[in-house]
Amino acid sequence: MYLSMRCNPKPMKFSLSLLAYFGSLSLLFAQRGPLFKQSAILLEQEKYEAVVEQLSAYLEDETTYADKEKLQAYFLRGQAYFGITEDPYLLGLYPDAFFKAYVDLRQVTQLDEKGRYQSMAFAKIQQMRQAMLNNALQKVNEANIP
Repeated sequence: MYLSMRCNPKPMKFSLSLLAYFGSLSLLFAQRGPLFKQSAILLEQEKYEAVVEQLSAYLEDETTYADKEKLQAYFLRGQAYFGITEDPYLLGLYPDAFFKAYVDLRQVTQLDEKGRYQSMAFAKIQQMRQAMLNNALQKVNEANIP
């Protein structure tokens, strides 16, 4: 008995189109991994301005990322703003860094359903409260208010 080796091209086209679609998605998400790695490296090198610029540009387009990526971006940018608050020169350039760090870290606590970043975000918020108090006391001392 002779079996025909003929195949239906429609399912093959559909499977190839699915493969191409998921391949493009994986490439799209794979490109973001280096952004977060580069941001983490810049944080370690205390290049906070570069991190803030990169992640702010990334977060402007809300349609291109998933919640997990949004969470990572807010956490890293919150850490960068917190780092800015520790440098008096950078704090002069970014006077609202305390507020922006707080907003980003609070956003992390609200978005983090699995609790991966919550404890670290709460710890940063506590450190930031102390840093805000120290900054305010330093400004009062510099102003020589009797």
